[in-house]
Amino acid sequence: MHRNLNLKNASFDKWIELEKDYLEKVIKKNEFILQRDVFNHYMTEDNTEVLFVLMYKNWEDIEKAEKRSRELEKGWTDVKKKNLYFEYLSQYFDKKQSDQIFKTIPGMKEDSSIVSKSIFYQMRVNHLAFPQDGTEEEFLKLNEEFLKKAVYNNKYIKGYYPYTQVLGSDKRQYIEITAVETLGDLENAFKEIDVFLYEPKKEDETKHNIFIGKYFKYFDGFHGDYIYESVPQLKK
Repeated sequence: MHRNLNLKNASFDKWIELEKDYLEKVIKKNEFILQRDVFNHYMTEDNTEVLFVLMYKNWEDIEKAEKRSRELEKGWTDVKKKNLYFEYLSQYFDKKQSDQIFKTIPGMKEDSSIVSKSIFYQMRVNHLAFPQDGTEEEFLKLNEEFLKKAVYNNKYIKGYYPYTQVLGSDKRQYIEITAVETLGDLENAFKEIDVFLYEPKKEDETKHNIFIGKYFKYFDGFHGDYIYESVPQLKK
Protein backbone atom coordinates (compact mmCIF):
# COMPACT_ATOMS: atom_id res chain seq x y z
CA MET A 1 0.00 0.00 0.00
CA HIS A 2 1.00 3.67 -0.35
CA ARG A 3 0.21 6.48 2.06
CA ASN A 4 -1.80 9.43 0.79
CA LEU A 5 0.54 12.38 1.24
CA ASN A 6 -2.31 14.80 0.51
CA LEU A 7 -4.29 13.79 3.61
CA LYS A 8 -4.34 16.73 5.99
CA ASN A 9 -4.04 16.18 9.74
CA ALA A 10 -2.94 12.58 9.23
CA SER A 11 -2.31 10.92 12.58
CA PHE A 12 -0.07 7.89 13.01
CA ASP A 13 -1.68 7.14 16.39
CA LYS A 14 -5.17 7.28 14.89
CA TRP A 15 -4.11 4.97 12.09
CA ILE A 16 -2.70 2.50 14.63
CA GLU A 17 -5.93 2.67 16.66
CA LEU A 18 -8.15 1.87 13.67
CA GLU A 19 -5.84 -0.82 12.31
CA LYS A 20 -5.75 -2.49 15.75
CA ASP A 21 -9.54 -2.53 15.82
CA TYR A 22 -9.60 -4.36 12.48
CA LEU A 23 -6.78 -6.63 13.64
CA GLU A 24 -8.78 -7.79 16.67
CA LYS A 25 -12.15 -8.11 14.93
CA VAL A 26 -11.06 -9.63 11.63
CA ILE A 27 -7.41 -10.57 11.16
CA LYS A 28 -6.94 -12.45 14.44
CA LYS A 29 -10.25 -14.28 14.02
CA ASN A 30 -9.45 -15.37 10.47
CA GLU A 31 -8.14 -18.91 10.88
CA PHE A 32 -6.72 -18.95 7.35
CA ILE A 33 -4.28 -16.11 8.09
CA LEU A 34 -1.43 -17.77 9.96
CA GLN A 35 0.57 -14.60 10.49
CA ARG A 36 0.38 -10.91 9.59
CA ASP A 37 3.10 -8.26 9.83
CA VAL A 38 3.11 -4.58 8.94
CA PHE A 39 6.23 -2.68 7.88
CA ASN A 40 6.78 1.03 7.29
CA HIS A 41 9.27 2.49 4.82
CA TYR A 42 12.62 3.40 6.40
CA MET A 43 15.15 3.43 3.55
CA THR A 44 13.60 2.59 0.18
CA GLU A 45 13.03 4.36 -3.12
CA ASP A 46 9.44 5.22 -2.10
CA ASN A 47 8.76 6.91 1.25
CA THR A 48 5.00 6.21 0.98
CA GLU A 49 5.37 2.42 1.17
CA VAL A 50 3.57 0.38 3.81
CA LEU A 51 3.91 -3.40 3.49
CA PHE A 52 1.21 -5.74 4.74
CA VAL A 53 2.66 -9.25 4.76
CA LEU A 54 0.23 -12.14 5.29
CA MET A 55 1.22 -15.78 5.60
CA TYR A 56 -0.97 -18.69 4.52
CA LYS A 57 -0.58 -22.45 4.65
CA ASN A 58 -1.24 -22.94 0.94
CA TRP A 59 -2.59 -21.30 -2.22
CA GLU A 60 -6.20 -22.33 -1.56
CA ASP A 61 -6.19 -20.64 1.84
CA ILE A 62 -5.49 -17.27 0.23
CA GLU A 63 -8.94 -17.35 -1.38
CA LYS A 64 -10.53 -18.82 1.76
CA ALA A 65 -9.01 -16.04 3.86
CA GLU A 66 -10.49 -13.35 1.62
CA LYS A 67 -13.95 -14.89 1.93
CA ARG A 68 -13.59 -15.33 5.70
CA SER A 69 -12.55 -11.69 6.17
CA ARG A 70 -15.67 -10.50 4.34
CA GLU A 71 -17.80 -12.70 6.62
CA LEU A 72 -16.13 -11.31 9.73
CA GLU A 73 -16.61 -7.75 8.51
CA LYS A 74 -20.35 -8.36 8.14
CA GLY A 75 -20.47 -9.60 11.73
CA TRP A 76 -18.82 -6.43 13.08
CA THR A 77 -21.50 -5.29 15.54
CA ASP A 78 -20.30 -1.71 15.91
CA VAL A 79 -21.35 -0.55 12.44
CA LYS A 80 -20.43 3.08 13.10
CA LYS A 81 -16.87 2.19 14.03
CA LYS A 82 -16.60 -0.17 11.07
CA ASN A 83 -17.72 2.55 8.65
CA LEU A 84 -15.28 4.97 10.27
CA TYR A 85 -12.47 2.49 9.79
CA PHE A 86 -13.11 1.97 6.08
CA GLU A 87 -13.76 5.67 5.47
CA TYR A 88 -10.53 6.63 7.19
CA LEU A 89 -8.54 3.88 5.51
CA SER A 90 -9.69 4.96 2.06
CA GLN A 91 -8.43 8.48 2.81
CA TYR A 92 -5.20 7.43 4.47
CA PHE A 93 -3.94 5.37 1.56
CA ASP A 94 -3.51 6.15 -2.10
CA LYS A 95 -5.38 4.04 -4.65
CA LYS A 96 -2.06 2.61 -5.82
CA GLN A 97 -1.26 -0.85 -4.50
CA SER A 98 0.42 -4.04 -5.65
CA ASP A 99 0.14 -7.69 -4.64
CA GLN A 100 2.82 -10.34 -4.90
CA ILE A 101 2.97 -13.93 -3.73
CA PHE A 102 6.14 -15.59 -2.47
CA LYS A 103 6.84 -19.08 -1.18
CA THR A 104 9.06 -19.83 1.79
CA ILE A 105 12.04 -22.11 1.27
CA PRO A 106 14.10 -23.95 3.92
CA GLY A 107 16.40 -21.74 5.96
CA MET A 108 14.27 -19.55 8.23
CA LYS A 109 15.77 -18.30 11.51
CA GLU A 110 13.76 -16.42 14.13
CA ASP A 111 14.46 -15.22 17.66
CA SER A 112 11.17 -15.17 19.59
CA SER A 113 12.37 -12.11 21.56
CA ILE A 114 11.74 -9.80 18.58
CA VAL A 115 8.00 -10.49 18.29
CA SER A 116 6.93 -7.56 20.48
CA LYS A 117 9.71 -5.15 19.44
CA SER A 118 10.00 -2.62 16.67
CA ILE A 119 12.68 -4.19 14.49
CA PHE A 120 14.52 -3.19 11.34
CA TYR A 121 14.04 -5.54 8.39
CA GLN A 122 16.50 -5.42 5.53
CA MET A 123 15.05 -6.91 2.35
CA ARG A 124 17.52 -7.97 -0.32
CA VAL A 125 15.98 -8.68 -3.71
CA ASN A 126 18.34 -10.99 -5.59
CA HIS A 127 17.98 -12.23 -9.14
CA LEU A 128 18.36 -15.95 -9.61
CA ALA A 129 20.26 -17.39 -12.53
CA PHE A 130 19.19 -20.71 -13.98
CA PRO A 131 22.40 -22.58 -14.93
CA GLN A 132 21.99 -25.56 -17.25
CA ASP A 133 24.03 -27.74 -14.91
CA GLY A 134 22.14 -26.59 -11.80
CA THR A 135 19.44 -28.33 -9.80
CA GLU A 136 17.09 -27.24 -7.03
CA GLU A 137 18.55 -29.96 -4.82
CA GLU A 138 22.10 -28.65 -5.24
CA PHE A 139 21.05 -25.05 -4.65
CA LEU A 140 19.23 -25.91 -1.40
CA LYS A 141 22.23 -27.92 -0.18
CA LEU A 142 24.67 -25.08 -0.94
CA ASN A 143 22.29 -22.54 0.58
CA GLU A 144 22.07 -24.60 3.77
CA GLU A 145 25.87 -24.58 4.04
CA PHE A 146 25.94 -20.81 3.57
CA LEU A 147 23.25 -20.26 6.21
CA LYS A 148 24.90 -22.54 8.78
CA LYS A 149 28.21 -20.71 8.51
CA ALA A 150 27.14 -17.11 7.84
CA VAL A 151 23.61 -16.62 9.23
CA TYR A 152 22.58 -19.06 11.96
CA ASN A 153 25.60 -18.28 14.14
CA ASN A 154 25.55 -14.57 13.35
CA LYS A 155 24.73 -12.95 16.71
CA TYR A 156 23.47 -9.75 15.09
CA ILE A 157 20.80 -11.46 12.98
CA LYS A 158 17.59 -11.95 14.98
CA GLY A 159 15.53 -13.24 12.08
CA TYR A 160 16.16 -14.49 8.55
CA TYR A 161 13.45 -15.36 6.01
CA PRO A 162 14.12 -16.55 2.43
CA TYR A 163 11.43 -16.54 -0.27
CA THR A 164 11.09 -17.29 -3.97
CA GLN A 165 8.68 -15.57 -6.35
CA VAL A 166 5.44 -17.38 -7.17
CA LEU A 167 3.25 -14.62 -8.58
CA GLY A 168 4.54 -11.17 -9.43
CA SER A 169 6.45 -9.11 -11.94
CA ASP A 170 9.75 -11.02 -11.99
CA LYS A 171 10.11 -14.78 -11.46
CA ARG A 172 13.88 -14.36 -10.97
CA GLN A 173 13.36 -12.72 -7.59
CA TYR A 174 14.87 -14.47 -4.60
CA ILE A 175 14.09 -12.49 -1.45
CA GLU A 176 16.20 -12.54 1.73
CA ILE A 177 14.76 -10.68 4.72
CA THR A 178 17.09 -10.07 7.64
CA ALA A 179 15.84 -8.79 11.01
CA VAL A 180 18.13 -6.76 13.29
CA GLU A 181 17.56 -4.59 16.34
CA THR A 182 19.60 -1.59 15.12
CA LEU A 183 21.11 -0.31 11.89
CA GLY A 184 24.52 -0.76 13.49
CA ASP A 185 23.71 -4.43 13.97
CA LEU A 186 22.88 -4.67 10.27
CA GLU A 187 26.32 -3.36 9.35
CA ASN A 188 28.00 -5.76 11.77
CA ALA A 189 25.93 -8.68 10.48
CA PHE A 190 27.16 -7.98 6.95
CA LYS A 191 30.76 -7.82 8.19
CA GLU A 192 30.42 -11.31 9.66
CA ILE A 193 28.92 -12.60 6.42
CA ASP A 194 31.78 -11.04 4.43
CA VAL A 195 34.33 -12.78 6.67
CA PHE A 196 32.79 -16.11 5.71
CA LEU A 197 32.51 -15.27 2.01
CA TYR A 198 35.88 -13.61 1.43
CA GLU A 199 38.24 -14.54 4.27
CA PRO A 200 38.41 -18.34 4.49
CA LYS A 201 41.02 -19.98 6.66
CA LYS A 202 44.10 -20.91 4.66
CA GLU A 203 43.62 -24.65 5.14
CA ASP A 204 40.02 -24.36 3.88
CA GLU A 205 40.69 -22.02 0.96
CA THR A 206 40.51 -24.56 -1.89
CA LYS A 207 37.32 -26.16 -0.59
CA HIS A 208 35.81 -22.73 0.06
CA ASN A 209 36.57 -21.47 -3.44
CA ILE A 210 34.83 -24.51 -4.93
CA PHE A 211 31.80 -23.78 -2.76
CA ILE A 212 31.72 -20.11 -3.80
CA GLY A 213 31.95 -21.02 -7.47
CA LYS A 214 29.07 -23.46 -7.21
CA TYR A 215 26.87 -21.29 -4.99
CA PHE A 216 27.08 -18.03 -6.92
CA LYS A 217 26.36 -19.64 -10.29
CA TYR A 218 22.73 -19.57 -9.08
CA PHE A 219 22.70 -15.73 -8.93
CA ASP A 220 23.15 -13.24 -11.76
CA GLY A 221 24.98 -10.72 -9.57
CA PHE A 222 22.18 -8.13 -9.27
CA HIS A 223 20.49 -7.24 -6.02
CA GLY A 224 18.51 -4.36 -4.54
CA ASP A 225 18.33 -3.48 -0.84
CA TYR A 226 15.44 -1.98 1.13
CA ILE A 227 15.00 -1.30 4.85
CA TYR A 228 11.66 -1.31 6.67
CA GLU A 229 10.67 -0.87 10.31
CA SER A 230 8.07 -3.18 11.83
CA VAL A 231 4.89 -2.05 13.57
CA PRO A 232 4.62 -4.69 16.35
CA GLN A 233 1.20 -3.40 17.53
CA LEU A 234 -0.31 -4.68 14.29
CA LYS A 235 1.23 -8.14 14.26
CA LYS A 236 -0.71 -11.39 14.37
